[in-house]
Amino acid sequence: MDKMEKPEKLIQLKSIKKYYPVTQGFLKRKDLFVRAVDGVTFSIFRGETLGLVGESGCGKSTLGRVLLRLEKPTSGSVLYDGRDMAELSAGELKEMRLKLQIIFQDPYSSLNPRKSVASIIGEGMLIHGLARRADVNEKVAEYLELVGLSEEHLGRYPHEFSGGQRQRIGIARALALGPELIVTDEPVSSLDVSIQSQILNLMGDLKENFNLTYLFISHDLSVVKYISDRVCVMYLGKIVELSEKDAMYDEPLHPYTAALFSAVPTVEVDAKGKKRKRIILSGDIPSPVFPPHGCRFHTRCPEVKDLCKNEEPPLEDKGGGRLCACHFR
Repeated sequence: MDKMEKPEKLIQLKSIKKYYPVTQGFLKRKDLFVRAVDGVTFSIFRGETLGLVGESGCGKSTLGRVLLRLEKPTSGSVLYDGRDMAELSAGELKEMRLKLQIIFQDPYSSLNPRKSVASIIGEGMLIHGLARRADVNEKVAEYLELVGLSEEHLGRYPHEFSGGQRQRIGIARALALGPELIVTDEPVSSLDVSIQSQILNLMGDLKENFNLTYLFISHDLSVVKYISDRVCVMYLGKIVELSEKDAMYDEPLHPYTAALFSAVPTVEVDAKGKKRKRIILSGDIPSPVFPPHGCRFHTRCPEVKDLCKNEEPPLEDKGGGRLCACHFR
């Protein structure tokens, strides 16, 4: 994305909440909810890669599914190109789904084992009228070539491929519908390190060639640093920091972001020539059913003060377009 141009908002999430009722176990009550996403607001600019990071269970994948309208938000709105997706008719939503695609985490379970590669990739093209049945295999072969596979793979089934090849098939399936935005949910976490780099480089090339926008969901901070333009950090259903990649990695503002980054193995040193100090957080992530009052992070924060326990900090601009939800930053 050209930083000299004013960025265009492709996706806007406004006060998104997604609650799940507690329907099992000894806590089963109609008035209890798992607050997977709890009041999230941010935008994704056209042509960028926005990295979304956080510990397991913080709501990253749920947010991605809500963005794609795979799940309806409990409240809040998702705007695509300025249009509220909740107000679209069934036909309009079907047409919009062409522009919003997803690459799943597990290339083993995301492909139907009973269908050939030609069917897996071509099915969406047939449903949306993007190809005639007589021509679909030819078009599928073109997309296979784009992701590093060949026409000879058309009649094969998922079990005949390696994990990296299966993920390439998943990428081709998403690409075949001509999307503008692709949500990638941990797309390389199950792959070998050498294969990860190949898939990331492929995604980068496709982004440039097809003017794609990515929401890149991951817990691997090194991968996010490599591929992202901006980074968004989630904790217990809320955004705690959002800024340009380089600024965040050089000097994280939020105590949680600093602790998260300090956990990454590195031989790098800071500006004073000292190796980055490891920040050890005490305790576990609180329950999303009973989140803490005030700042969600105050139960584990090494810099906690009384204000943090009683008042929730807003996500606000701390200068230079850097957003942070902390009273003392």
